[in-house]
Amino acid sequence: MPAQPGSADGGDSEGDSNKDVSPPADEDDECKTCPFGDGQSSDSGPVIPPTPTPVLNAADAPRFPETPINSSFDATVFITNLGLVRDSFRSFTLDWFPILREERERNRGDCGSYLGWYTLWVTLAPAFASVPPEWESLYIEYRVLLEQAVIITTDIRVICPAVQPGPYARNVDPIPFFTAAYPRIEQMVAEGSQLAP
Repeated sequence: MPAQPGSADGGDSEGDSNKDVSPPADEDDECKTCPFGDGQSSDSGPVIPPTPTPVLNAADAPRFPETPINSSFDATVFITNLGLVRDSFRSFTLDWFPILREERERNRGDCGSYLGWYTLWVTLAPAFASVPPEWESLYIEYRVLLEQAVIITTDIRVICPAVQPGPYARNVDPIPFFTAAYPRIEQMVAEGSQLAP
């Protein structure tokens, strides 16, 4: 379970204009073609994860209904959470095969590791109601990466009763995303540290 990041100072009405990326209702959440980490696709081939819609300003950056919204930007809180998200991406890449090949075969309801990452991405990593111009591009990229992490791990949520499945793209191998996103978010932490006063 990831450490509790900097606390938000409550929901803010200014954040209501942000894009809501909550999963819509799904009539049938049973996954029939999930690879569950073996890197194999269904007969029709792997589904390509959706391309993020370009976000031009921080007010439109994606967030979830559960996302805490800080009314003012705090560079320390932001960089701390970048670091936590970076660590979760690295852990996902390292733990994906053992979790879904071994633990799931023994106990398909054991979703502790994923639940920790998901909780960080959706309910702990904060959004900000206002972001200084020099931080805006980094902040938008951070929020888009969180949205993508949730979108491409829908297949995992199908077998995790504690979280809602989606629907988002199904039968997606998430490893290419996390493999590419991890070094980028490592760079983002460094960039943020350089920007910090």
